[in-house]
Amino acid sequence: MKAYIHSSYASLKGIESNERLEFLGDSVLNFLITDFLYTTYPKLDEGKMTTIKSYVVSTDALYKCAIKMELQNKLLVQNPIEPTKKMLADTFEAVLGETYLNSGIEAVKPLIKDLYDMIIHNKIETNWKTKVQTLVQSKGDSFQYKLTGDWGPDHDKIFEVALLVNDQIRSKGKGSSIKLAQKDAAKNFMQEGIKNVDPN
Repeated sequence: MKAYIHSSYASLKGIESNERLEFLGDSVLNFLITDFLYTTYPKLDEGKMTTIKSYVVSTDALYKCAIKMELQNKLLVQNPIEPTKKMLADTFEAVLGETYLNSGIEAVKPLIKDLYDMIIHNKIETNWKTKVQTLVQSKGDSFQYKLTGDWGPDHDKIFEVALLVNDQIRSKGKGSSIKLAQKDAAKNFMQEGIKNVDPN
């Protein structure tokens, strides 16, 4: 399959790489996820659909799909190296693109079943602090994490951190370290956009 041909291998052999298929697969994936959100959850507004889609088409999510398909054993590269997470995510998109060309869009849907399940069962995983930064800064807003409390003995202390957007508290988080409390606050802030989704 052309979808497995990395650009480094293509250059070595003088053949076409999977980059065009990756571009096509990215568009197919975005359409299918958007269509799924639009038809399955009619009460979701544009902002919430955008937030959820950004999780589902992230490198981390696509990487997991690639590993499940064992693409790390199929990718052709110039040197025998361990494929990076992004390389495998890109290859997965290329597979989607090639599947679409060969068999049509319905044939792509089974390949992204795990992504649909992530939405249905709210099992989205991501780097929450990075997502907060990207979302808030894209709107031109400011944000900061502020320690609001801690309790317990020194060897077993719990910290509470607030996430402030434009100097207003938007969420709080707890953890055994300030860093973990910040991650929890970021997760709580981002998941506010996807919790309690009513599919009816």
